[in-house]
Order: sequence, then C-alpha cells, then structure tokens
Amino acid sequence: MPLEFVNKANNWSGNFRERLWVRSDAELDKVENPIKRFFIVSSLRLGFIVILFQTALVITEYSQGNYPIFSTARSGAICHDGWVSKSKGQGTCSHHGGVHHWTYPQIGFHSCNPSPYINRITYSFILMLAFSAINVSFRQLFIVYLVEGIHFFAIILYIVVFLFSMILYCIYSILKSLMQKNK
Repeated sequence: MPLEFVNKANNWSGNFRERLWVRSDAELDKVENPIKRFFIVSSLRLGFIVILFQTALVITEYSQGNYPIFSTARSGAICHDGWVSKSKGQGTCSHHGGVHHWTYPQIGFHSCNPSPYINRITYSFILMLAFSAINVSFRQLFIVYLVEGIHFFAIILYIVVFLFSMILYCIYSILKSLMQKNK
C-alpha cells in the first residue's frame, strides 16, 4: 500500500511538472526578442543559483556553531613527559624530553552569523517575485523552478525519513533481541 501511494504521487508530480514545463516553454516561445529571452532565463537561473549558494552558506554557518579562537602568540608548552611549562622560548622542556606541543591562549569565540546570507536569499527571492509580477514568461518559468525545487526537497526529505526509520527499526530489533536473550 505505501509503495503504491508513493508511485501514484510520483506519477502525478511527474505529469504536473511536465505540463508546467510545456506551459512555460510555450510562454517563453512567445518572446520574440532573443536578448529578452536570454535575460529572462539567465536572471531566473542566476537568482536560483544565488539562493542555493547562500542556503549552503547558511547551513555551513549553522553547522560550524561556536568554536574557540586562539591567539598566534604562545602561552606555554606541554612537554613529552606531560609537564606543563609556562616558558615560551628556546630550551623549553629541555629536562622533560622536549616540547610535545605548544599552547596558545584563547582570545574569544566565533559565533555563527547567518543573517547576511539569509538577507541575500530574501532579496533574491523578492526580486524574482517582483519581476514575475511584470513578465508572464518569467512567472511561468519561476513557477516551474519552484515546483522543481519543492520536488527535490521532498525527495531528500523522503530519503532522510526512510533512513531514519530504518535506523530506528534496526535499533529496535537489536534491543528486542537483547531483551529476549536476557530472559
């Protein structure tokens, strides 16, 4: 039953996307000026590239989180035998097997700041919405690109949910077999 539903949904979305592409191509074919046609397609692709690139930067910024920032000036050393020395110059750890590694003072934290990227995403999207209100061909192509993007993210979400459920099922099976062995 679930596989049948997924197949029906996939067929429906494929037909819907195909009709949208045909409709947007028909609108784009009405544009006789090749420079205007090039501008429509290029601006839309550039807008979506900016949005995707800035989204990747937002994800990167959030994944980095807060991490310490260290100075480049030494604050001491850890010797090979574990001795902690405050010395920073030549001869440090000479009676303890030499320097294992130098230590550096922490001078602050890098905190994530995705707001510039989010602002660029918002500005690009608003600009594309404004241009799509003026130009019918751009609007049709814009809708097609949005549907393609939503379909892409739906597939990714489906894969993530499927993998997560498989992992949970494996953990459940292992715990169930361990509990049966303990009885």
